[in-house]
Amino acid sequence: MDAGNSLWIYFALTLGVIALPGMDMAFVAGSALTAGMRGGLLAVAGIVVGGIVHVLVNVTGVSALLMLWPGAFNALLLGGAAYMAWIGWGILASTLRPAAAATAPVAQPPQGPASAIFLRGVLNCLLNPKAYAFMLAVFPAFLRTPSRGLAEQAVLLSAITAGNQIAVYGAIAVAAAGAQRWAGPRKNTQRWISAAVGATLIVAAVFTLAGAWQPASAQTPKGQTMTPSSTPVADASHDFDFLIGKWDISNRRLPKQLQGSNEWETFKATNHAHLLPGGIGNYDEFLPVGWRPGFVGMSLRAFNPQTQAWSIFWLTNRDGGIDAKTHGLQPPVVGRFEGDTGLFYGDELWEGRPIKVRFEWTRLDPDAARWQQAFSADGGKSWEVNWVMELKRIQQ
Repeated sequence: MDAGNSLWIYFALTLGVIALPGMDMAFVAGSALTAGMRGGLLAVAGIVVGGIVHVLVNVTGVSALLMLWPGAFNALLLGGAAYMAWIGWGILASTLRPAAAATAPVAQPPQGPASAIFLRGVLNCLLNPKAYAFMLAVFPAFLRTPSRGLAEQAVLLSAITAGNQIAVYGAIAVAAAGAQRWAGPRKNTQRWISAAVGATLIVAAVFTLAGAWQPASAQTPKGQTMTPSSTPVADASHDFDFLIGKWDISNRRLPKQLQGSNEWETFKATNHAHLLPGGIGNYDEFLPVGWRPGFVGMSLRAFNPQTQAWSIFWLTNRDGGIDAKTHGLQPPVVGRFEGDTGLFYGDELWEGRPIKVRFEWTRLDPDAARWQQAFSADGGKSWEVNWVMELKRIQQ
């Protein structure tokens, strides 16, 4: 993908996500309503800095660890939801205090130290679980480009993210501060606006916690819970090491799937697989330039040392790979290798109906491999292969 086009695509994706209502937007609005324009802009500055820290976390691989280790992600989620609810309660409680006499002058909202609002903005951004899911799904696909180094590309992507945050959240701060000025001496109007913001933060915290909580157990291909076994098993953490590097791929794909079609399309693509730090797993970038210009796919493979199983997530810049309800990654296919063949199974919705999915990896030799995908609409009794990739290593 052309480096310039990739930056425009990243700009559009981040703008769309930042414009969706969430923790950061609510915090900016609440800060502007309680501390005026100054408070709103300080909150924006803190969130921008928090976004830069998210980039650093993503580049080092910590973001992937948080998303794929349910205990760490849930702790982050609980802390973020509690913090958001605490801010909401603080705003709401201030509106429940006994009103001053009608003749008394209307007190202005407390401004508070600038550092306190700024640091709360940083913390609010860092405790936002949606941000980790977004950065894991979108950022890695744009991080590596042949025309720029890793550090330079990371700086450019950070600047785009910060610019979109300033534009969107800055507009929210201006609008909220304008609402505060419009309320002016009308004390009841100020109370109702503040009460609405506080209640919204509390409700958002509850729904975020309920919707994104990750179960602690993984699922086997047959749907049984995987638990650590007392029987020693061979270390499978290096099963995908053969894939690290660059590949040319010949693709055969059924455009009409689960329709009995036998009309295949063929196209070329390239793939570049990288290890994640600390034995977490690996990820790759799938670029079918001649098939769908601008399309970027990414497979994220995470290894569970307790179950010795691999979970494979598929992400794209077209549909994200993010579950709309939980804001986490969509369910993976899970499995392991036996010899040179790995089978990985999962469940998903295809055109509104539940199906089973199977990935099959075959190690042919050090410089060749095969992958194929199959769907089953009858619970695994029969399978239709709909995508086959023949991989040849690009010699460096």
